Amino acid sequence: MKKITLLLMAAMLVLGLTACSKKTETETKAEADNADAKSTEEEALAIPAPEEAWEVIATPYGDLRYPANLYEDLKREEGTEEGIYSMKFSTAYDGENYDLFTLYIGGEVGDATYLGSLKGKDGAENEVYVLPYELNDLSKLDAAQQDKIYAMQEALNEVLGE
Repeated sequence: MKKITLLLMAAMLVLGLTACSKKTETETKAEADNADAKSTEEEALAIPAPEEAWEVIATPYGDLRYPANLYEDLKREEGTEEGIYSMKFSTAYDGENYDLFTLYIGGEVGDATYLGSLKGKDGAENEVYVLPYELNDLSKLDAAQQDKIYAMQEALNEVLGE
């Protein structure tokens, strides 16, 4: 009798654990949908391959490029000071401006770092320096907006097309 009772208790324990570990079909489908949505969002923010869509940004010293999927929200401000051309890249969400980086062409400025060179229409090589900015507090933005701002800033690595 004791053996039967022990066997019944063991069987109930195993059945209880098995029932708790099974996911419902709805839970499994919801997890798959979330994974698909995240994958689609990541693909939308990815830096395109060289043969994919880029927006050309003309400067007096040659053309820059920027991922077309991120270009719509991009703001640019150009200037020249002491013979050095600059282009500041930024974006805005909910009335808040987010400075991404500034490119300097033709000379080094302050804490800017050498990025590479840009070949002008005249064939001259022009040194390009970049000064990335620390982003403002992004916590009030949703995750998709935060991811897009980070991707827009990371695009500085692609502007020369190298």
